[in-house]
Amino acid sequence: GLLSANGRSHASIGDGHVQAPPHTTGDPLADWLNSLKIRLSDLEATQLGITFKAYNIVCTSLTIGQVLSSDQLPPSGSSTIQLSLLNLGVGCTAGWSLPIGHGDLKAEVEPGASATIDFGLPLDRAGIPQKVELTNCHADLNFKVDFGESVAGRILDWIEPLVNDKIRTEAVSQVCDAMQQTAQENLTQVIQALNREMFPNGSLDSYGIEDEASIGPLAIPSGSVDWTKAHMLNETANVLDALGPSALTSLLDSLGGHVEMVGLAQTVAHASFLLSETRLDVTIALQNVTVDGLGGVSGFKPVSADSPTDLSAEVELGTSEHPGISVLSQFSVHLATVDITSTQVISELTEFMQLSIGVAMPQVGARMQILLNESALGLNRTLAQWTFGAVGCFRDMLLSAPQLQNVLFRFAGLSQPLSMSSETHGRLEGDMAKLVDNLVTWFNAYYMRYLPAATTRMVSSKGTLDRVNKLLAESVSPTPRGQTSCLGKADAASMVREHFPTTVDWRELLGGDTQRAIDHTISNIISHNTTQILLNRSKPIAVPTGEVELDYTPREVGLFGLSSIGVLRILVPNASDASSLSNAISVVCGSDASPWHPGALATGTFSSPPRGATWNESAVVALPCGDLNVTIHALFDVHYLFGLNVTAPPSCALAAFKELYIADLTATVVRPGYCELEENSAQPQRPIDELCSSYPDFCLRFTRLFHSSGEGVRRLNIVLAEWLANTSQACVSGTLPDDSDDSPSTPPATLLFLVSVVATTLLTALPVWLTKASVSRHRVVGTAERSDHMALALQCWASDSPYKQLQVVCISSMLALSVVLRTVALCALDVVDAYLFVDLEAVGGLIRLELITFNFSTLLSYFWDSQAYLASVLLVVCSCIVANMVIVASYVAWFAPVPAKRRRSLLRAASFLARLPFIDVALLGYILPILNSNVDLPLGLEVSLKMRAREGIIPLVIGALCAILTICSAGELCPCEPLLPASLSHSNARKWWQAVRRTAGVFVGIGLTAWLFCDCLACTFTELTGDFIGTKHFSGATQIAGAFRADAFLGCALVLMVVMAPLMQAVTGLAPPAWKQGSAVRTYSDALAVLDVFAMGFLATAVEINDIAVWIFSDNLGDTCSVLDELVGASCIGISPRPRWLGTLGLCLALLGSLV
Repeated sequence: GLLSANGRSHASIGDGHVQAPPHTTGDPLADWLNSLKIRLSDLEATQLGITFKAYNIVCTSLTIGQVLSSDQLPPSGSSTIQLSLLNLGVGCTAGWSLPIGHGDLKAEVEPGASATIDFGLPLDRAGIPQKVELTNCHADLNFKVDFGESVAGRILDWIEPLVNDKIRTEAVSQVCDAMQQTAQENLTQVIQALNREMFPNGSLDSYGIEDEASIGPLAIPSGSVDWTKAHMLNETANVLDALGPSALTSLLDSLGGHVEMVGLAQTVAHASFLLSETRLDVTIALQNVTVDGLGGVSGFKPVSADSPTDLSAEVELGTSEHPGISVLSQFSVHLATVDITSTQVISELTEFMQLSIGVAMPQVGARMQILLNESALGLNRTLAQWTFGAVGCFRDMLLSAPQLQNVLFRFAGLSQPLSMSSETHGRLEGDMAKLVDNLVTWFNAYYMRYLPAATTRMVSSKGTLDRVNKLLAESVSPTPRGQTSCLGKADAASMVREHFPTTVDWRELLGGDTQRAIDHTISNIISHNTTQILLNRSKPIAVPTGEVELDYTPREVGLFGLSSIGVLRILVPNASDASSLSNAISVVCGSDASPWHPGALATGTFSSPPRGATWNESAVVALPCGDLNVTIHALFDVHYLFGLNVTAPPSCALAAFKELYIADLTATVVRPGYCELEENSAQPQRPIDELCSSYPDFCLRFTRLFHSSGEGVRRLNIVLAEWLANTSQACVSGTLPDDSDDSPSTPPATLLFLVSVVATTLLTALPVWLTKASVSRHRVVGTAERSDHMALALQCWASDSPYKQLQVVCISSMLALSVVLRTVALCALDVVDAYLFVDLEAVGGLIRLELITFNFSTLLSYFWDSQAYLASVLLVVCSCIVANMVIVASYVAWFAPVPAKRRRSLLRAASFLARLPFIDVALLGYILPILNSNVDLPLGLEVSLKMRAREGIIPLVIGALCAILTICSAGELCPCEPLLPASLSHSNARKWWQAVRRTAGVFVGIGLTAWLFCDCLACTFTELTGDFIGTKHFSGATQIAGAFRADAFLGCALVLMVVMAPLMQAVTGLAPPAWKQGSAVRTYSDALAVLDVFAMGFLATAVEINDIAVWIFSDNLGDTCSVLDELVGASCIGISPRPRWLGTLGLCLALLGSLV
């Protein structure tokens, strides 16, 4: 709507900001007008047949003494805006020519010149302006023209009145015609456009808010990101939704309800006006924006996924107590005149003005469709590329240009009308400011009451959406396939080096205005004393316990007692050290009558739907009073940070700290703080105090860390250094820990069962079928000589007794089963695992933290890595080598044609060695009871370290038992081949040997009783675990009971092989020789009694239990244990075993009697 005198104009939008020139007088606008040089078009006039021409017209020294403006605002009829320009002045120079000669002239307006311009705005029946008319245009001015000293000039002096009148008439006529055209066309168009936005249907009937325009969903290409499955986005939205409006209100309160954005320098409009050979450039730039009255948030919806492709957000500012929000915008208006021919700036001026408006309860929201290429999310882009080329990198990820689906902007009304203010430096500037102020008043009178609805319609209209989407399509279009729009890594790195130093100077980053902003925010938070945030989360948060479904619904969080904080300063740069940051807090102690502490409060509700349990919980954490000063040395590598890939874990950013340590720490605690929990309005509990009361050694380790500041700082710095080194190395090598499960996988149980059944059937049926076929072929009844070289299974089958043949099938099945079960157990099943378990009395099992899971191969590997060499060798020799040798010997003795004497030797050796594979049972029988421990903590919590036998232990035990039963049955059930010769049987032995047997039986009974009821082992727990557990004592009975608690099957196996079988040995030794079943019972009890194996397990455990326990924790908590070791001088666990002589002697005595 801004036009030049000849009706031509040019306007554009762009960037730019020009500093205002220094003022030379008290009225900058008058100085600028006075410095203007305007070139005008040539003038030609004919009078009395004489043609007068003026050329090279240059006007300068424009003066306006005063500008008077007024407006008449009647409710109906026509509104009028009047402009009066007083004391006008201008001087022009030009060349002139006549037929009789030529020369130069000077023209000046005589003093007292003035002009009056009136614009009328007819109103319709509703009192709304419809158009603009020029109702009056008059100028009272006279020119004094000097044609020079030439003859022709003197002739022209005679007709000066005529020329003066001609110039005045032509000038006024041209200016008024231009004003008329401007009013009828341009200004009327502005009024009509304004009316269309205010009243889209042309009447006041459309005042109500129309339905918002919305663009329907577009076709979704395949491979686009599904925003509903974006975990980080959804979790962030859930957290912000839980905080709700009250949290944002508290944040705004901490900022003082004031937000200021300075130094924007963003050009919002640029216009050029042509005045013949001179161009007037007008640039309007937004400099500062200040928002006041941010007293709260009444509604809030964070950025979240409305659909797989759409994101939306919404916020409603203001509350019933503070509904109004004012926005103050400062603009700069830069005026410059430019000579078109030379393109040089002739003169320029910068003026500043402020526009302010207040809105009540504004509501802003939008929904946008963003289609990202899922495969492009993993593109290797650095932070520098995104910093300096964000648009291009974003375009590489797009499948299509973003589309604004709808937009919402509403406010309940105006709390403050539109107003203008400016800083003036003279009468002329003041007059122009008054003119603009009158125009603002005119706008408020006719349009302000319709502004809320009109703004909503305009922002939400389809035209606005189309314009925005067109702009998005032009500026953020997807990169063509096979190309890239992102800034190259080398170019981005070069820009980083150009704009940023290698390391951060904290004085520049956090000093000055930044530090003042931090201090101001902290001061506002403290000044509120109590800050309460009510949470409106309707959907509970699932607590990842791993054992029971547990939900938490937060209700309130808050701060209290902040007025007790005397000093709180964080991240304060050191004036003399660019890498130092100081932090200080000082808390004033209350009196004994009112021991007030600053702290934090949180309340919420826990619920466990499966258990039907619900309870309310409130927590209060109070800070201690005293002083704390911490100085940190932080050398931060900016170039490293910008070189990181944006897909790298956030922890990699910490690797940019090339140096990070505590340079100084001083702490003075006058009165300690506390943590107080209250459940279901019951008596409040202080769990930390209770913990330290029950386990003082544990708390003493940590309090010692702070009592000795030098030692504590040294330990903290060691932990920081190791942590930074590990993080840096992991980021460089790409070996950061993730959530993947590295535990060995096992085949499905159903598949293993089917394979085992098939294998057992085949291994049983094939030898039996071969045996039957061999008997059918030879039909050998056998003499002693012939049977001496026959296979044992063949001899039993050849008896033609169905009972004997069934025995052959059973023994063959047990032998096959031992092969299959041991193979499956050693190769495919887990044997044992260890975990930490947290039990909450209200809901039962709560948290389960897996420490380690062993199958047989990993068990060997872990034992060897933990330097438990004795246990590793025993497992390899006994469970692998000896077990397979026993199975091979059993197959040879049962199915191979071996001489009877050699077969008996083979069976006796296999019978003795068959119990050695139970070494795994013996080791677990010691390790599990020792490590299984419970610790009672405050609040009804119980933390347990648990080890349990897994499914792999069952086939190991059953397979070994099958091998023993095979050997014993082969010798005892077939009368042709007893396992023990007659000379060694109890009934046929010599009397001295019978006496030895009876003595051995007594030894077994006495030793077994002493071992079962007297302590044989004491294990003292050390390190942090020792602070809670202390020393555990084990007798045989407590050890077996502990094995029963860990696994019932393991406990039963120990009772059978360590108690019942040795007792049966004692019984057979003390039984009379005439007992017919004595020999068979002795055979089975000798094979099943594993006291010797149990003694080997005892020896391995007593020597290596500490190494095994440390390794179990190190597998999953190794880093944590190392940090604790550096921090408090104690790792997670340590065990110091000590044999107790009475129980140990009992075990040795029972072992001696068992082996006789």
